[in-house]
Amino acid sequence: SGSHYDYTEHGIQNIEDDVYGKALANYQLTRSLQVGLGGLVTDSGTMYTVGGAYNLIDWDLSTEAVYSQFE
Repeated sequence: SGSHYDYTEHGIQNIEDDVYGKALANYQLTRSLQVGLGGLVTDSGTMYTVGGAYNLIDWDLSTEAVYSQFE
């Protein structure tokens, strides 16, 4: 296997310091199940993520994910 640095003469563009973002949404699958997801952002070697959640409305149960940061 190789990396970008092995193929610099083949026109591969370096995206190392580029900003990237991704956002997600919430959706109610059934009358009692609701699912929500977060997003992701990267910039200059740092990545931030936000989690998601799901709710079982009829049973009054919910779970949420945790925020993460990598540098």
